[in-house]
Amino acid sequence: MKKTLDANKLKLIAIIAMTLDHIAWLLFPGYSDGALPVVMHIIGRLTCPIMCYFIAEGYYHTRNIRKYTFRLFLFAVISHFAYIFASNDFVDARSFIPFYFGSILNQTSVMWPLAWGLVMLRVANSERFTQLQKTLLVILICLVSFPSDWSCIASLCVLAFGTNRGDLKAQGRWMLFFVAIYAVVYFFALDKLYGILQLAVALSLLARYNGQRGKNARVNKFLKWFFYLYYPLHLTILGAINEFERANMLERQREGVAIAKREGKYKGRKKTVIDDVAGAYHDWVTRHKSKATIARENGISRPTLDRLLKEYEREVVAKTDN
Repeated sequence: MKKTLDANKLKLIAIIAMTLDHIAWLLFPGYSDGALPVVMHIIGRLTCPIMCYFIAEGYYHTRNIRKYTFRLFLFAVISHFAYIFASNDFVDARSFIPFYFGSILNQTSVMWPLAWGLVMLRVANSERFTQLQKTLLVILICLVSFPSDWSCIASLCVLAFGTNRGDLKAQGRWMLFFVAIYAVVYFFALDKLYGILQLAVALSLLARYNGQRGKNARVNKFLKWFFYLYYPLHLTILGAINEFERANMLERQREGVAIAKREGKYKGRKKTVIDDVAGAYHDWVTRHKSKATIARENGISRPTLDRLLKEYEREVVAKTDN
């Protein structure tokens, strides 16, 4: 296999794949089984191995590991606000506070476990700690990075890439092992199709990496900061689009209710799997409550809630279109 991809090209592929994945979540909220969103999410799985791999490579190439670590945590903090703002669970400023609404999952962006993955790699390669101390510290880091996007799996993948540097097969085996754990949890706790979909990380392009950063020094320097800034910037843009769309959905809901009242067809909020779908939809669109809170209050799963809200939205749109 020809090694035709340098670091810059691989990272550009990663951000394109990541952007497609995030656009799919925006256009097709919930766990849609349509062909287009599934394909977009499969492409998005290319991102994880590339990001984890280059975090580990940065450990070996950086001239100042402390500055490198600080930089990752700084962007993890910045990205936290962009990630929450772009999330479908964003309600108001309280949403930026981790665990405020009771959930322990996806409380911050993937930059958090990636930064801790670097710390994990530093611990593993340190001569200051005994093997027992290293094991305990790795477990502790897993707990700290768990409530985030990609969870502690991202940290463990960084560790796997770093400690098996130069052995792509071993790196791939460890990464698939950790991702398989993530996929099993996803399969049983969230959604079966999307649990299986996580295994698409096997489509990694790292075998084509030629070990070079890029040919142009100026371009390399520009792209270094571009890759850092792109993540929070694109999430902020998607969040703004999401806010605009929610405003439109709220307006369509009001128009649908008004039309139904004029035609004498409005009978209030009807009962279904949950007591009040219209009320739940209104609470979500107006940011009064997050999806996680609504699902928990009604004793249903997030996928079920996503389906109910989508069905209700179709009814409202149908009324306004007619």
